[in-house]
Amino acid sequence: MRILYWIDLYSPHVGGVEVFSAKLIPALQKLGHEVAIVTSHRQFQLADKSLDNNIPVYRFNFWEALEKRNLKQSITICKQIAQLKQDFQPDLVHLHFGATSYFHLQTMKAYLSPTLTTIHAVPSASLSSPQSFLYKILQNSDWVNTVSPQGLDKMRDYIPEITPHSSVVYYGLELPNLHPKTPCFDAPTLLCLGRLVPQKGFDVALDAFASLLKRFPQIRLVIAGDGSEKTNLINQAKELGIETAVDFKGLVAPEKVPALLNEATMVLLPSRFEGLPLVALQAAQMSRPIVATNVDGLPKLVINQQTGMLIDKDNVTALSEAIAFCLENPHQAIKMGKAARERFQEIFSMESCVDNYDALYRQIIQKNKIKSGSFAE
Repeated sequence: MRILYWIDLYSPHVGGVEVFSAKLIPALQKLGHEVAIVTSHRQFQLADKSLDNNIPVYRFNFWEALEKRNLKQSITICKQIAQLKQDFQPDLVHLHFGATSYFHLQTMKAYLSPTLTTIHAVPSASLSSPQSFLYKILQNSDWVNTVSPQGLDKMRDYIPEITPHSSVVYYGLELPNLHPKTPCFDAPTLLCLGRLVPQKGFDVALDAFASLLKRFPQIRLVIAGDGSEKTNLINQAKELGIETAVDFKGLVAPEKVPALLNEATMVLLPSRFEGLPLVALQAAQMSRPIVATNVDGLPKLVINQQTGMLIDKDNVTALSEAIAFCLENPHQAIKMGKAARERFQEIFSMESCVDNYDALYRQIIQKNKIKSGSFAE
């Protein structure tokens, strides 16, 4: 089967969806799927077409056209996409919903093939309008999948007519070769890992950390990642007088994430909304206790006081108390981390994820053949 895999950003960009896709696509190839990637240039000056592990990657200036509202450039890109679809003739377009999905929507008639749309993290504001861009994408999708049951419920509530052709496919990751160390509580390190954007709530983590320093003077906070909020977060740490206890590490290469997690005492995920962040799964892989907000897909992995601690979003006091509980009860925190790893292995294996996507692709394509009256294999 020929799969046109559409994603806003791809390697060398580092993010949960990008890291997951970089693992999923080669696994799909091994099952016999022919995959081509459509993505954007963004800030990297890369070739318009390249090969990544023998996978063709087509990059377009999507963001430039969208941000500058350049109609002429958008029309040119749509023509290029239409030609690519006609040349590649995909059996299915696997669309990871994002801003660049606009160009798929505009070129759907260029080559008629079914669309599977995966929804990751969607803010509530995007669900407030009955005629939003998201609404149009869902209406024009042959199948919709989310990465958590909570996300699926939100999409079905938003547009009930997708219910018969929607489902959940969990992320999958392979366990790293690095064996988890027992977390250190003598000089505890709290870790925030991810894009530095308002969604992740790292500003809440800084406030909570500041309130704990006098009580636990040995603790340190590591913030790893990059993004639009970096300067604001650095300034916030200075204003709180905690800059000497906070380490902004910048971007961390995916292959170095397990080692970084292995040095952390616990992982903080104070997100305001999420699908199911890959960082949570990576923390669980390394048996780290997780303190997370009770939003969207996080409760699928983080079960309160069993595999971690759940709190309400934007609640500095609750975050401080949950961190303090773990610091004061290290044996229980270590037990939660081990339970998180067990839950990861039970639900989020890469093998299961790949098999589920393979089965879903075949189901959608077969359904489309029946619908169009084409039964040839």
